[in-house]
Amino acid sequence: MRSPFHRTSTGWKIYCLVLGIALTVIYAVVLSASFRPLHIVDLAITLPSFAGLCGYAFQKRVAWLGFWRIQCFLLPAWDLLFNFYLSPNGLGAAGVLEVFLLTLVFVPEYWALWAYGYRSPGIWKKAE
Repeated sequence: MRSPFHRTSTGWKIYCLVLGIALTVIYAVVLSASFRPLHIVDLAITLPSFAGLCGYAFQKRVAWLGFWRIQCFLLPAWDLLFNFYLSPNGLGAAGVLEVFLLTLVFVPEYWALWAYGYRSPGIWKKAE
């Protein structure tokens, strides 16, 4: 039996859809309620990463391979820096736990970006 997150499964497409909705809601709230210029940097890193997730989920070529080989490491590093160092304003233990649990939601995206850049030669050879 195949994993629900096999590269050609509908599991990735569902995750992509759910994450897209979640990101839309998160950024709508953040950009309207507590906007800081740093959120623009976050958005500039998050949106291309989401495009890469969509490319992986739907097995389509987006941008170029070298970009994803960098982005797959940039996104998790940025998320850790942004969520645990740049954003917290006196988070207590409950706040840190909440941010940690929210970060776990993005782990499949980190893996998908890595797989997109390093384990998806079929996607990149199609367009050549």
